[in-house]
Amino acid sequence: MRKKKFILILTATCAVSSVFGFSACEHRHSYSTWEIVREANCTEDGLRMSTCSCGEKRLEIITASHIEVIDSAVEANCDVEGLTEGKHCERCGKILVEQHNLGVKHEVEIREGVASTCSEQGFTDEEHCTKCKKTLKAQKKLKLLPHMFEEGVCTECGVPQPSEGITYRPVYDNNEIVSYCVKDGAGCADSNVVIADSYEGLPVTAVADAAFSGNKIIQTVFIPKSVLSIGSSAFFACGNLTEATVGEGVKSIGDNAFAKCTSLKDIELPASITALGTGVFWDCVSLEFVRIPDGVETLKADAFFGCLGLKSVALGKGLKQIGERAFCWCTALYEVALPEGLTEIGDRAFGACRALKRVTLSSTVEKIGSRAFQECISLIEICNASKLELIPGSDSYGGIALSVTNLYTPEEGSSKFTVTEDGFLFYSDNGEDARLVGYVGGESAVILPESFKNKRYTVATNAFFGVSPQVTSVTVTCGVEKIEVGAFGAGGQIKEFRYLGTTDAWTALPKEEFWRYLTGFDEVICSDGKVTRDGRIIMFDTLVKWKRK
Repeated sequence: MRKKKFILILTATCAVSSVFGFSACEHRHSYSTWEIVREANCTEDGLRMSTCSCGEKRLEIITASHIEVIDSAVEANCDVEGLTEGKHCERCGKILVEQHNLGVKHEVEIREGVASTCSEQGFTDEEHCTKCKKTLKAQKKLKLLPHMFEEGVCTECGVPQPSEGITYRPVYDNNEIVSYCVKDGAGCADSNVVIADSYEGLPVTAVADAAFSGNKIIQTVFIPKSVLSIGSSAFFACGNLTEATVGEGVKSIGDNAFAKCTSLKDIELPASITALGTGVFWDCVSLEFVRIPDGVETLKADAFFGCLGLKSVALGKGLKQIGERAFCWCTALYEVALPEGLTEIGDRAFGACRALKRVTLSSTVEKIGSRAFQECISLIEICNASKLELIPGSDSYGGIALSVTNLYTPEEGSSKFTVTEDGFLFYSDNGEDARLVGYVGGESAVILPESFKNKRYTVATNAFFGVSPQVTSVTVTCGVEKIEVGAFGAGGQIKEFRYLGTTDAWTALPKEEFWRYLTGFDEVICSDGKVTRDGRIIMFDTLVKWKRK
């Protein structure tokens, strides 16, 4: 009985110990592996559980966290922007450590700017990369400094003081004023016009179309080197303009820019010019000489049409084409040398150049247009270096060889022309049968030579046709052996005609229909009297007699 009670007490004790965590039997929990109850993510905690064999359960929180991925740093160079090292979550994409843009990295070199003066526009510093050659900071032009004028001339650069009354308009580039253009010269009262090289601190780079058109006051014009272009009809019909100074900087002159400037005698075209417009010097009847710059490739149509006083022209080395009627009616032009590189001569290019005596064809000439040399009645000599097969008397190739008497090549033959120091043009073969065929001097009162190579000579037909307009008086010496028909038919410009011999000697001098063509005089003044157009001889003692037939 007592033993039974002990067993019951022991059992109860074990039960109580079990309830209050006392293991009288020393039981050790053996938990299973963890089981995920709820997965953790980047923002919410998870939960896991493990169970003992006795049924005891154990719970544990799984802390929320990101899965970090390293974003590598990038080294900067000319083409790639650099970045610092960063991090992001592989699961949600969240930026954990932001990468910073370091930009590109150039090897920078600075080109120092230049300060402006009153004549040269300065500019700011420029930055560029020596490795990739990219411009990092572009230069910007600075405004010009003002001129300091004393007695009409800048003391710093020497340019003349601009005329008043000329209006200028701005020239824009991307809505920014970059220069100025001469808009109108109608308000300028100066006869000697000076165009400004700068306005409001910026260069004047152009003369607008028709800016001075029809101006009857202007006599000279100074165009500064800042000007790059002269517009169409800019000085059209400025009838009293005698001289134009074109600055070394002008690249183009527009159509009819100086057309009908009938008094224009002197203009020097700078080497900077590359383009001359159609009819640019049309009807400039007083212009005597012009040099075409080497940069001009094409002389456009009518460029020098009707330039009656043009005696000679120097064609540039870059010329490739002469346009239609470019020198048509240049009746004083006596010689033309076509440059190497020229390939084409347009229709009527030298039409009615009636004083033209000699032409040199370069080896590159391939085409001569229709009637290119029509009415070139005095063209008697051609040096032909081209491959064109010219035949004297033929009207092929624009009629260039129609009147020719001396056609030769650089390899075979030579010129028969001589120009004397005082401007007389003779044609002869080794001094034999000398003929005076033209005058290219600058005198208004011309006295013919006493002889040519110590021999008497003939004054040829059209010898004085197309001479410079200033020739108004001619004196014939006793060295003249014969006068051909129309020798002095100069369109009526010769008003006085003298003969150094007597009236009898004049009467005996061989003359072919002396009065047949228009002359500006009606009598020949001899040493002892006058011989009139109608045949009367008026002696200086007032005795009148009739000319012997």
